[in-house]
Amino acid sequence: MEIGSIQVIVSVFLILAAAGVALCCDFLSRKNRRVGEATAKLELQSQREEEMPVDVLDTPTVTIATPPPLPVPVPAAAEQVPVEEAVPVAIDVEETVAAPNWQKRWRDERPKQWR
Repeated sequence: MEIGSIQVIVSVFLILAAAGVALCCDFLSRKNRRVGEATAKLELQSQREEEMPVDVLDTPTVTIATPPPLPVPVPAAAEQVPVEEAVPVAIDVEETVAAPNWQKRWRDERPKQWR
């Protein structure tokens, strides 16, 4: 092989290597921009959550009304003792609903220095 052909091969290799480096740099810069946008979005969301009033209850509650109990049948042969009749009353029960996502739980569990 002549010196001219070796020089052409080396030049082509260097051009292809430079193109590969340029593609890697472009990919990394796009990824860096996306990560920066996501970080800014998360910081804004975190600031909004911290600015929410403290007296607002974080976990929603669900109220369940139970139907009145059915009367118990009394056997006919049993001795009847005069007793006041029970009045059926609906009982309301409040149950705490689980946090809708992991972020609220994480916000409460993280150390104070991170808040």
